[in-house]
Order: sequence, then structure tokens, then C-alpha cells
Amino acid sequence: LPSSLPSSASRREFDLLLYGAYGFTGRLVAEAAARRGWRLLLCGRDGAKLAEVARIVTDAAAAAAREEGRAAAEGAVALSCFSLRDTQALHGALRRAECVLHLAGPYEETASAVASGAVLARTHYVDVSGEWRSVQAVQALGDRAAASGVMLLPAAGFDSVPTDALAARLKLRWAASTAVVVGVLPVRGALSRGTARVLL
Repeated sequence: LPSSLPSSASRREFDLLLYGAYGFTGRLVAEAAARRGWRLLLCGRDGAKLAEVARIVTDAAAAAAREEGRAAAEGAVALSCFSLRDTQALHGALRRAECVLHLAGPYEETASAVASGAVLARTHYVDVSGEWRSVQAVQALGDRAAASGVMLLPAAGFDSVPTDALAARLKLRWAASTAVVVGVLPVRGALSRGTARVLL
């Protein structure tokens, strides 16, 4: 995450909406963003889990402010509990933030709703999917997004960037190639629940 955000006269109430804030990646991102002083709207379906993450994130933001000798921002973390099936709640939340970071997979089931809502709300969209079907669904919104001045950035996660870079490099070296097969070795530690669900 960048250490600061560009200033804007038309800034919204929140810098970042995190949907899936209480998942493995959501917690990490929320804490890192809060430490940088970002205004966060934490969203998901489970209110109790959101409240737990909000407490951790608020404590992290306060600690960072103390370390830097500044006052912690009041109201820098808020919660909104809703399912993605509730399009009214989704669109209302999206209108409150500059950017949504969508972290709730499986993305094949969720990305299209969040990305299309983001276009309607004129809110920038980022996800960390590594699922090619969800990337295609988000890319299909490209013309509408461009017309609305909205950035759509699917597959911004670590797992997709190295393989994309490798595929681009291989294509430059072997122009006649038509496919890349990627093998995945076991990783140390555990997979997140979302990653495990997509692999199965």
C-alpha cells in the first residue's frame, strides 16, 4: 500500500472500502491501511467478525499515530454489514468510498456484482483474484468503466502478478508459443479458506 493517497477536493467519506475485511487477506490489508491513516469502510456479511477486525484495526491505527506523534483520526474506521445479494446496500456502500478492494471469493461468484456496482457508483475497483473467469467478467465492464472514469484492476494479488509477468516474458522469447502451463508447489503454512475453496 502507498504511504499516502492523492489529495482530492471531491474526496468521499472513505478512502477504501474493503469487502471481505475479516478474511485472511482482508485483515492484513485493513491493518496496513489503518496504520497509514487511511479512512476505511470495512464490509462483509458477518457483523461480529467485522466488529472484531474493526477493534484490531482501530488499535493498530492508534498505535501508529502514537508512534508518529500525531492524533488518531476519529471515525477513520466504520462497518457496514451486508450480503452482495443486497444490491441496494452494496451500491450505497460503494458510493461512500474512493476505491473498493474486493477480497471475498470465490471471485467467479462475487466479482461481477462488486465491479459492476463500482462502475455505477463511480468507485475504483481492485481485487486480488487469481481466477481467470472472474478477470474476464471484470474486463467485460471495461468500456462502461472507462466512460465513467472508473479504474478496474482485477487480479492485483501476489499470486497472479508473477505468473502474468512470466507469461509475458515467455511470449517475448518464444513468440510462436500458444500456452503456458504453470505448476504449483506446496507452500509452507496454510492456504486461506478462500484459496483452498477455489483450488478444489
